Amino acid sequence: MVITHNRKPRQGKFTCLECDITFNNAMKLGVHIYREHKYGENHINSEEYYNKYFKNDDYEGTCIKPGCTNKTMFMGMWIGYNKYCSPKCCRNDEMIDEAQRKTCYKRYGVYNIKEITIKLAKMGLKKFPINEKLTKKRKEWY
Repeated sequence: MVITHNRKPRQGKFTCLECDITFNNAMKLGVHIYREHKYGENHINSEEYYNKYFKNDDYEGTCIKPGCTNKTMFMGMWIGYNKYCSPKCCRNDEMIDEAQRKTCYKRYGVYNIKEITIKLAKMGLKKFPINEKLTKKRKEWY
């Protein structure tokens, strides 16, 4: 599954927005929220904390593929939500598909990975020929 997200900064001072206690790293803030607010009188978990203080809009947490309104998985307080609800939605997105096609062409000279087996069969090969430069580098490394 392709996970695409924007990471929040983990350096600097972090203040709990529930109780105004400051911490010098993100991990300590996360532990504080888990220990103090999950079972405390305010009772809030990391997903609720993210939704309350960091969530950008009402659409965050739903699949960005047009026509799909499924909820996406919450990945953690410093990551947020996935952009897609499933691998199927990610594969069917035109933007992702175009990026995969460009990468495939750049690496193998074909736009679709299925074309590689056809190309190899025409050449009379079952797998890719070994690049001699790469073989030489591997021998130097090991």
